[in-house]
Amino acid sequence: MGFTTENIKKILIIKLAAIGDIMFASPLAFNLKKDFPEAEIHWLGDSWTKDTLKHIPNIDKLVFFDRPWFKSRIRGYLEIPRLLRKLRAQNYDLAIIAHRSPLAMRLAKLSNAKIKVGFVENGSNKYLDFSVKYDNSKHEVERNLDLLRALNLKIHNNRMIYEIDPSALSNMKEKYFNEKANGIVCIAPGGGKNPGLNMPLKKWPKERYADLAKELAEKGVRILLLGSKDDEDVCDFIAQRVQVKNLCSKTSLEESAALIKLADLYIGNDSGPLYIAAAVGTPTLGIFGPTDPKLLAPSGKNNTFVLNKVDCAPCYRPDQTVQGEYAKCKHDHVCMTNLSVEKVFKRAIELFEVSDEIASSPAVP
Repeated sequence: MGFTTENIKKILIIKLAAIGDIMFASPLAFNLKKDFPEAEIHWLGDSWTKDTLKHIPNIDKLVFFDRPWFKSRIRGYLEIPRLLRKLRAQNYDLAIIAHRSPLAMRLAKLSNAKIKVGFVENGSNKYLDFSVKYDNSKHEVERNLDLLRALNLKIHNNRMIYEIDPSALSNMKEKYFNEKANGIVCIAPGGGKNPGLNMPLKKWPKERYADLAKELAEKGVRILLLGSKDDEDVCDFIAQRVQVKNLCSKTSLEESAALIKLADLYIGNDSGPLYIAAAVGTPTLGIFGPTDPKLLAPSGKNNTFVLNKVDCAPCYRPDQTVQGEYAKCKHDHVCMTNLSVEKVFKRAIELFEVSDEIASSPAVP
C-alpha cells in the first residue's frame, strides 16, 4: 500500500504511557503539524498524563482512555465501546500508533482510521497498513520518528517539547528566585512509578542524594527539591539533613517545569521530570542504573548522565517486561548503590554555566 499526503485532514496519535514516554513522543506532533499544517492532530492518552499532554503544542484535541487493568476491569472494558464511538465520529485519515500494545493496535483498527502505522517485532501486523520494525537499539525519540519515516515524511526536528505558560514562570520566579546564590539546582530524587509500572530500582539511594545536596550547598548552590506525593519520604529525609527548599508535592507539574526552566541545572533519576527538564532547555544530569541511557537519556550538549559501569547493567528491557513491578535485583542494586557522590558532584559542577565560580568559591558557613 502506498501513502500519499493528499487529503490528510485528521490525524490521531495513540500513546498511552507515562510522562517520559509522552515526552519521547512529543516530536511526533510537531513534525506532523509541519507536514500537514491544515490538519487537525488529536492525541489519545491516559487521563493521568493530562497535565503533560496539555503542554505539548500542535495538539488540537486530547482524548483520554484509561486502560481497564488500571481500574475496575468491568468499568474499564465498558468504556471501550464509548471510546470507539467517539473515535469513529472523527473519521481519521491517519493513525500513528507509538505502541507495541495489541490493545492500541485494535483501537486504531476499530477507530476506522483510513491509514494506520505502528510497530511490529517482526514481519507485519494485520491491524496495520504500515508496519515499522520495533528497533530496541534506537533511542526512544528516534524510534517514534521512524513511524513518520515509514511514510516518507520529513523529520524537521527531534527535540522534545513542553510549553510553560508565562504566568507560571513569572510566579515561580517571584516566589523562589529572589535570593542570591552561586547557582540554583532542582533535584528530583524520586520517580520511577506510574499507574502501569513501579521501578524503585531506578532510584539512587536517598542517602547519596542527601550527601550530594550537602556538597552543593557548601559551594553556595541553592537547592530546590521537587517530586510528587509518592516522593515525600525521600525529600523529607534530605530536607532534614541539608538546607534545601523542599517543594515536594507543593507544586503542580507545570509549576515544577517552570522552576526547572528557571534553574541552572536539573538532577534526577530516569523519570518523567528529567525529560521535561530537557524539553524546557535546562541542562540535565540524569542518574541511570537498570535502564539504558543510550536509549533514553536526553540528547544535546547541555544534557548528560552518570552511569556506574557494572556487568549486570543495564538490565531493564522494555520489550521483555510486563505491566506491574520491576523491583527484583540479584546483585544488591550495585548499579545505583555503588555510584559515588563524588562522581555525580563532579559532573554537576561541570554542567553549571558558572562552574568555575562555583568550583573555586569558598565553602559557605
